[in-house]
Amino acid sequence: MARRRMLDGKIWDDPKVRGVSIEARLLFVFLITEADDEGRLWEAPEEWASRVFGDAKIDVSGLLRELRRKRLIKGYKAEGRRAIFLPAWFQNQTISHPVPSSIMPPTCKLLANSTHYAHALHNLYTIERQSNRSEAHRRKYQHLLILMAKRLDGNARTESGHGLASVRPVAPPS
Repeated sequence: MARRRMLDGKIWDDPKVRGVSIEARLLFVFLITEADDEGRLWEAPEEWASRVFGDAKIDVSGLLRELRRKRLIKGYKAEGRRAIFLPAWFQNQTISHPVPSSIMPPTCKLLANSTHYAHALHNLYTIERQSNRSEAHRRKYQHLLILMAKRLDGNARTESGHGLASVRPVAPPS
């Protein structure tokens, strides 16, 4: 369940946000409030239509396409279901006591093409180390971590014989 979220007033000056309809802007703010601590959520357009727009006949699937076209959100499949990832999540949210996501992360390609991949790398490194992760989650994070480290500094430094878990990532920019 989502907790308190930060919403900077500059959001209304962002050309991407200004480039979508008013209904899409409202849906985008709703998605920020509903996303988990890693900026992900399961896609549920029918539920969102009633929660955000009440009885109004709004095509939420069309609004999601509009947000995807402007790259405000990215859709992907996880565990056979549609999920959404907010690419600028770590630029705008500071989570003091993050709860691990129950949704598998998007592919490295989606993360690397986001505007926040250095922050994502730092977050992946932190989350990969959490002991309460399932083995499948940990393997996915380890894979993403090494690919992101390679993207940032051209090589992922590992200790011989320890594989992906020993990646030493580049610190995120300050």
